[in-house]
Amino acid sequence: MASWVDVGVVCWLGIHATLTVIFATPIREWAVFRRELLVRFVPRWNFFAPNPGVHDYHLLIRDRLVNGEVGPWLSIAEFDSPRPWFSFAWNPEKRQKKTLFDLTCILAQEAQRATDEERPKLQLSIPYLLIVSLVDGVHRSVLSVERQFCLVQRSSLVPTPQVIFTSAFHRLGVAEE
Repeated sequence: MASWVDVGVVCWLGIHATLTVIFATPIREWAVFRRELLVRFVPRWNFFAPNPGVHDYHLLIRDRLVNGEVGPWLSIAEFDSPRPWFSFAWNPEKRQKKTLFDLTCILAQEAQRATDEERPKLQLSIPYLLIVSLVDGVHRSVLSVERQFCLVQRSSLVPTPQVIFTSAFHRLGVAEE
């Protein structure tokens, strides 16, 4: 037979769990209780942040050759590529991949907010310049003289990939052999 203490503890844990679920979901907007009071007793869980990512981004490049011909788009950044099983312990590419992903997201947000008059100013933004520097270092043919990059957004909600931003062509630095 359960004691009154056991019943009290189970009731308290049940109420606490219910309030936690209410506070962690959109139901909290409809709740009638005082929010300030609830914050003191119930943890806030953000497993997927307040606004989880719903898009996949891809960074594509293409080169203009010496003869003026433009090559095909090639993907240089697969942000959703599979990781090796040991990546929990050894993943040296993680920081570079995360940095590039963050730069891509920032540039995509800036490009979507920019008006037609503001778009040329994006070429002076730090994310843009860092991405240009990165794509300049990607292996290329000795016949390549200029490079262009493109940000593409994909979502499970919209089946067709959307081009978010396309850069101008940029002269490439001296190719290393």
